[in-house]
Amino acid sequence: MVVVALAIATLGVGCQVDPWVQYEDSLYASLQAPSPEVTAERAAFLETVITRAEERGQRPPPGFCAECALYQVRIGRPERAKAFLDREAEHYPESKVFVSSLRSLLDGGGRALPEAGAEREGENTKAPPAESDAGEAATEESAS
Repeated sequence: MVVVALAIATLGVGCQVDPWVQYEDSLYASLQAPSPEVTAERAAFLETVITRAEERGQRPPPGFCAECALYQVRIGRPERAKAFLDREAEHYPESKVFVSSLRSLLDGGGRALPEAGAEREGENTKAPPAESDAGEAATEESAS
């Protein structure tokens, strides 16, 4: 009788959908077909996960509130985005510096990050000489 009860309990657990599978599927869909509808669905999914965790007295996974804020901005809800950033900092105090920089960007006080590979003004982009070149360069300088 105990074995039957354990088998039934195991089947019930096995039928539940893993939230991480849902997270991955939702993320994949939002990256593959980034439409306003898919973006709104992603925001709603994250909001549901966050709300359910908070209702159980738990913290949502790290970064979920910040990610939800990103999608809120994308669907034109900057005030909701700020609220989710505040929730991220509340749940994870160590993220306050990161969250405040994101809020600064939302408030227009920050500057956008440079594109990947873009050179910054005034930076020396010349690669340092290779080790063998450095020895030759030092020899040439001392010979001068």
